[in-house]
Amino acid sequence: KCPACNTAFDQDKINILMNAESTVLAHLHCDRCSVNLLANVVAMPQGLVGNAILTDLQIPEAMSAIEDEKLTEDLFLALYQEISTKKLLTNVRQSVGQSEISELSTTR
Repeated sequence: KCPACNTAFDQDKINILMNAESTVLAHLHCDRCSVNLLANVVAMPQGLVGNAILTDLQIPEAMSAIEDEKLTEDLFLALYQEISTKKLLTNVRQSVGQSEISELSTTR
Protein backbone atom coordinates (compact mmCIF):
# COMPACT_ATOMS: atom_id res chain seq x y z
CA LYS A 1 0.00 0.00 0.00
CA CYS A 2 1.03 3.59 -0.58
CA PRO A 3 2.49 5.02 2.64
CA ALA A 4 1.04 8.45 1.84
CA CYS A 5 -2.60 7.66 1.01
CA ASN A 6 -2.94 3.95 1.90
CA THR A 7 -4.07 3.00 -1.63
CA ALA A 8 -3.01 -0.40 -2.93
CA PHE A 9 -0.36 -0.24 -5.64
CA ASP A 10 -1.30 -1.66 -9.03
CA GLN A 11 0.93 -4.74 -9.22
CA ASP A 12 0.98 -4.53 -13.02
CA LYS A 13 2.70 -1.13 -12.73
CA ILE A 14 5.51 -2.17 -10.39
CA ASN A 15 8.78 -1.70 -12.26
CA ILE A 16 11.76 -3.88 -11.35
CA LEU A 17 14.85 -1.71 -11.75
CA MET A 18 17.40 -4.25 -10.60
CA ASN A 19 17.27 -7.96 -9.92
CA ALA A 20 20.69 -9.22 -8.84
CA GLU A 21 21.51 -12.38 -6.90
CA SER A 22 19.46 -11.92 -3.73
CA THR A 23 18.40 -8.27 -4.18
CA VAL A 24 15.43 -6.71 -5.94
CA LEU A 25 14.99 -2.95 -6.37
CA ALA A 26 11.56 -1.81 -7.52
CA HIS A 27 9.96 1.53 -8.43
CA LEU A 28 6.32 1.98 -7.49
CA HIS A 29 4.04 4.88 -8.40
CA CYS A 30 0.74 5.68 -6.71
CA ASP A 31 -1.87 6.73 -9.26
CA ARG A 32 -4.00 8.34 -6.56
CA CYS A 33 -1.52 10.72 -4.86
CA SER A 34 1.43 10.55 -7.35
CA VAL A 35 3.95 9.39 -4.75
CA ASN A 36 6.95 7.45 -6.06
CA LEU A 37 8.56 4.79 -3.94
CA LEU A 38 11.83 2.90 -4.29
CA ALA A 39 11.66 -0.46 -2.53
CA ASN A 40 14.66 -2.68 -1.91
CA VAL A 41 14.17 -6.31 -0.88
CA VAL A 42 17.06 -8.58 0.06
CA ALA A 43 16.88 -12.32 0.69
CA MET A 44 18.85 -13.12 3.84
CA PRO A 45 19.30 -16.45 5.63
CA GLN A 46 16.77 -15.24 8.24
CA GLY A 47 14.20 -14.32 5.57
CA LEU A 48 13.36 -11.27 3.47
CA VAL A 49 14.52 -7.85 4.58
CA GLY A 50 13.16 -4.75 2.91
CA ASN A 51 13.23 -1.00 3.05
CA ALA A 52 11.62 1.73 1.01
CA ILE A 53 11.97 5.45 0.51
CA LEU A 54 9.59 8.03 -0.86
CA THR A 55 11.18 9.87 -3.76
CA ASP A 56 10.49 12.27 -6.56
CA LEU A 57 12.59 10.19 -8.95
CA GLN A 58 10.91 8.92 -12.07
CA ILE A 59 12.01 5.55 -13.52
CA PRO A 60 14.65 6.97 -15.95
CA GLU A 61 16.20 9.08 -13.16
CA ALA A 62 16.31 6.11 -10.78
CA MET A 63 17.91 3.94 -13.47
CA SER A 64 20.50 6.64 -14.11
CA ALA A 65 21.40 6.72 -10.41
CA ILE A 66 21.77 2.93 -10.38
CA GLU A 67 24.04 2.97 -13.42
CA ASP A 68 26.34 5.71 -12.05
CA GLU A 69 29.81 4.81 -10.91
CA LYS A 70 29.76 2.86 -7.66
CA LEU A 71 31.43 4.36 -4.60
CA THR A 72 34.42 2.17 -3.86
CA GLU A 73 36.53 2.16 -0.72
CA ASP A 74 39.31 3.95 -2.60
CA LEU A 75 36.98 6.72 -3.83
CA PHE A 76 35.53 7.14 -0.34
CA LEU A 77 38.99 7.35 1.25
CA ALA A 78 40.16 9.86 -1.37
CA LEU A 79 37.12 12.04 -0.69
CA TYR A 80 37.69 11.77 3.06
CA GLN A 81 41.32 12.84 2.62
CA GLU A 82 40.30 15.83 0.52
CA ILE A 83 37.76 16.91 3.12
CA SER A 84 40.09 16.42 6.08
CA THR A 85 42.97 18.32 4.45
CA LYS A 86 40.65 21.07 3.14
CA LYS A 87 41.75 20.31 -0.44
CA LEU A 88 38.11 19.81 -1.43
CA LEU A 89 37.16 23.40 -0.58
CA THR A 90 40.27 24.69 -2.37
CA ASN A 91 39.45 22.63 -5.47
CA VAL A 92 35.84 23.81 -5.46
CA ARG A 93 36.94 27.43 -5.15
CA GLN A 94 39.32 27.01 -8.06
CA SER A 95 36.81 25.32 -10.32
CA VAL A 96 33.76 27.44 -9.47
CA GLY A 97 35.39 30.73 -8.65
CA GLN A 98 35.53 32.51 -5.32
CA SER A 99 32.94 35.13 -6.32
CA GLU A 100 30.29 32.49 -7.03
CA ILE A 101 30.95 30.80 -3.67
CA SER A 102 30.63 34.17 -1.91
CA GLU A 103 27.32 34.79 -3.68
CA LEU A 104 26.01 31.39 -2.56
CA SER A 105 26.99 31.95 1.06
CA THR A 106 25.35 35.40 1.20
CA THR A 107 22.05 34.18 -0.24
CA ARG A 108 21.53 31.67 2.59
